[in-house]
Amino acid sequence: MADLSVILVNYNGRRFLEPCLESLINENRLIPLEIIFVDNASTDGSAEFVKRYFSDVTVIRNKKNAGFSRANNRGFAYSGADLILFLNTDTVVEPGALKKMVDWMNTHPDTGALGPVLYGSDDRYQVSFGGRRTFVSELLEKTLLNTARRKKIARMARTRKSRRKKTPRVIRSKKTVWLSGAALLVRRDAFVEAGGFDENYFLYFEDIDVCYRIGQEGWKVKVLPRVRIYHEGGASTAALSLRSRYYYRQSQLYFYRKYNSRLSSLLLRQYLRLNLVLLSLKGAWRGSRGKKIKEDFHRLLRERK
Repeated sequence: MADLSVILVNYNGRRFLEPCLESLINENRLIPLEIIFVDNASTDGSAEFVKRYFSDVTVIRNKKNAGFSRANNRGFAYSGADLILFLNTDTVVEPGALKKMVDWMNTHPDTGALGPVLYGSDDRYQVSFGGRRTFVSELLEKTLLNTARRKKIARMARTRKSRRKKTPRVIRSKKTVWLSGAALLVRRDAFVEAGGFDENYFLYFEDIDVCYRIGQEGWKVKVLPRVRIYHEGGASTAALSLRSRYYYRQSQLYFYRKYNSRLSSLLLRQYLRLNLVLLSLKGAWRGSRGKKIKEDFHRLLRERK
């Protein structure tokens, strides 16, 4: 019986798969894992690659790109462990990270969701947890808080390096409201009680949403600042910059309608209208594809559902 189920959702991320899966196989020597790979109708041979070179991985193929939430929920339905890690395919797990996270969950039964700190391949801190999301808090986070958080995490990393030869420190946690879905460890009971990922999200904000609901069910949501996973970022959206921007705003608007005040939603809509004007001035809507996405943006801003 696996101690941890790892669910990977993939869309044309073939070039990231080998380092990601190799890092998981290395972790399997420390803790029994089952790995479930859900492919969202990739056209780059991703599923075939995994089946050929990683035969112990369970491969599930969707006939079309079902989006992040739906694909993860499908992977969850195949999982068997009490702890489930939703992990992006463009990640590499630092040796021992998963065992530390599982050990934490096993000794803290009131924690429903747990995350590491994410770092880019350039060793720079990425935003991977935070507080409640409103228009004002997002504005402050992007202009001030993220910079301060990066500096704090960098100091902690330097401290960690200076103490490596000494007795290992007790792993401490930090309370948070949400965690990044790039590396999100959940307790099965908490995830089920929260209702799983909301499948109205195609991409983006589904991680914040499910963490909100896990917290609302009375579970704690924690981050382990001294546990890290490396995350490239944008594996599924790199070639779809305008379309991925559309998915982000679509999910953001839905999230605001679901959780925030009418004023916060109104401010967001006004900001997005201004943003569309600026994109037009930059010539972002070139070609038939660009014009189609522009039309979709305007249609999105007219929706009130």
